Amino acid sequence: MKQKSLRYALLTGVALVWGIITYKVIAALNQTDPAIIATPVKEAPANLIQKYEHFSLYANYPDPFIPETDTSAIDLIKNGSNSPKTANQQQTVLPAIQPAVKPDLSFIKYHGMIYNPTRKIKAALVSINNKEITIKEKESAENITLKKIFNDKIQVLYNHKIYTIFKLN
Repeated sequence: MKQKSLRYALLTGVALVWGIITYKVIAALNQTDPAIIATPVKEAPANLIQKYEHFSLYANYPDPFIPETDTSAIDLIKNGSNSPKTANQQQTVLPAIQPAVKPDLSFIKYHGMIYNPTRKIKAALVSINNKEITIKEKESAENITLKKIFNDKIQVLYNHKIYTIFKLN
């Protein structure tokens, strides 16, 4: 007897739950309320609007993980050539190397750089033979090609050699 009464109580509960769910769904489908109307949002006051500053970061420094030291001294120590010379070894004398003469580049003056962060273009303000020009990287003017632009210097190609010209103060 207990099992039958429990079964009828549970069946009544299930019927009641499904009845409530069905009633809610039918009531929502037959709803004739007016549509929701969007209202315009008021703009924020001028004193709450923040202006963002734009910055550009230049990383014009050498790679710290590539050593620029001379490895020939390390190779000499590893090969054992630091040991005393024997009588059979001959010592070779190389001729002295003449230092290269740097041409006079005083006719080129670097005044500064213009950078457009949106298009990512650099242009240098340069005077060549007292004639001021604006030149971009990899452009040529008066037999001089601008290779690279930095904040404080430029690298130019002149007579098939690359030279560094520092910015005037």
